[in-house]
Amino acid sequence: MFFNLGRYFMQPSQLDGLLQQPDCTLERIFDADNILQEIKGLGSQKFADFITRHPELYRKMVYYIILIDDEVLRDKKRQIQYPFMSSEIMGTENTKLIDFLFERSDELDDEGEKVRESLLPTLISFLDQDCLNVTSAGYFAKAFIPIIKRRGYDLWARINEEPQIISNLIKHLDIKHIAEIVEKLILIESQQETQQTFMELRQRLLERIITFMNQKSHCKEIVDNVSDILCEITSKSMSNIFYNNNEIIPFIDTIKKPELLFSIALKSQSPSTFQVLINLVELMSKEQNRQEDDEVIQEKDYSSFYKLIYELPGVLVQKDIYIQDFENSNKQVVQPFGLGKIKLLKLIHALIQTNDENICKVLADNKLFIYLQTITIKYPGNNQIQSYFDKIVRTVIESNQEQVIQTLINDSNLLGFIATYNTVQNAKQEYVGFLTRLSNYLLERGKPFIKDGLINEKWRKYQEVLQKINEKEKPFLCGIDPKKKPEELDAEEDVTVDQGVLEILRKFNPYKPQGQVSERQEQEAEIIDEEITEEKQEERDLDSQVKQIEQENADNNFNLKNYWSLPIDDRFAEQVLNSYD
Repeated sequence: MFFNLGRYFMQPSQLDGLLQQPDCTLERIFDADNILQEIKGLGSQKFADFITRHPELYRKMVYYIILIDDEVLRDKKRQIQYPFMSSEIMGTENTKLIDFLFERSDELDDEGEKVRESLLPTLISFLDQDCLNVTSAGYFAKAFIPIIKRRGYDLWARINEEPQIISNLIKHLDIKHIAEIVEKLILIESQQETQQTFMELRQRLLERIITFMNQKSHCKEIVDNVSDILCEITSKSMSNIFYNNNEIIPFIDTIKKPELLFSIALKSQSPSTFQVLINLVELMSKEQNRQEDDEVIQEKDYSSFYKLIYELPGVLVQKDIYIQDFENSNKQVVQPFGLGKIKLLKLIHALIQTNDENICKVLADNKLFIYLQTITIKYPGNNQIQSYFDKIVRTVIESNQEQVIQTLINDSNLLGFIATYNTVQNAKQEYVGFLTRLSNYLLERGKPFIKDGLINEKWRKYQEVLQKINEKEKPFLCGIDPKKKPEELDAEEDVTVDQGVLEILRKFNPYKPQGQVSERQEQEAEIIDEEITEEKQEERDLDSQVKQIEQENADNNFNLKNYWSLPIDDRFAEQVLNSYD
């Protein structure tokens, strides 16, 4: 057995030994084993002090970060190890290393000061390239984002003097790492105290990337990256809406262009662009809730979405040119529904949840419910379609908009659709469970809206089939639907005594709230107690009879099972053996 006693004693610092060498170089430090963890941890201040006293080493570290090299691996350390370690060190948000890029140091001579002043321009010059290596862009973003967090406004002051920096960032928006930098520049989360926030420049940057996305809608990477930036801005706005953060409002006003965003989403089929539209709808709803809480009652205004809602239903059945067909397990060639259309369903549901009469009516009149039926049958294995179909139906019925509900149930022949496809012949289809659930909901909540003329013989026969299905599939725990609240159960007059176990649990539960048991429940519980007592007495009588019969059998019959466990009689055994002589 071996014991590691070294962990109980202070280990000598490997970094201290390297920094004390008179000819210490950056490469020698990076070549040391496990040195990165020490530089990022306890030795971060020592390393920063050493690097700021030797700005030429800092410059070399910047060179490694922005190194543009071909894909051929010639020097593993120079092309992989040193750039990685340099970016990791800069990514630790070391205050002294970041401040050194902006503040003059009294410890440096004139030559050293010139090197210091060249560090940030050298780092930013990485963006001047026409084409960036994605790995190198990742190293650059790792080092540059902490600078934005620490000295974001100082960085904007430099950008104001050199507007070409923004143009260089925009031209590389097809790279995710560069898009993250643009997002941080717009949404500065710096704790730096300053009176100049460069709001106009940041808003102008947002406008430019939206325009750039529109012009480059054929490039999926650019559309996805810019849409992710817009999603982040709208998400932060929703999280800050109750905290009176007025700084983000101009950004939301810039993004509120539903028609333009929808046009881009149709061209690119990008799920992220549809998500931006969803965030805008939810954001407007939250703004209204906040106004109601503050007693500033205003009418909901979703007019900016009125022009695009005419096109939404038809897009559900359009062929997506960006998705290739594939062969499923049944050897059938099918086209995937696509994540973009799933987001479109979510957008439609969000718009219906606004309860705006004009939006709901236009969507219904443009065959939304017929198209939902079509894609449900066309993509039977897509449970996301079934889920949103179910949510949309429930939202429409609970909205109490009679005209829209009539379109849903009667004009789109929803009852006939259910009766046609929820049959024994389709029992193996994936949508059968959804249709059964939808049928039960319509019979429970949609009866007032079903016209008598639509209840034909086919629907009546289907109800008989549905009843048999429910008898097999719907028996819940002790006959109780766990999704229903206790007060809903108490309100039902036809609740049977089959709730036995649940009622027993309620009665004998020591933590039950007092004063919440109805008189009917107490009577049923007493009846159940009597039945249980009688059953227990019958069990005891039966046990005693069985024991008596077993005892009689043991006395009258030879028990073969216990033959070899009889006690040994030595004298009797000796007599038996002697009798054979």
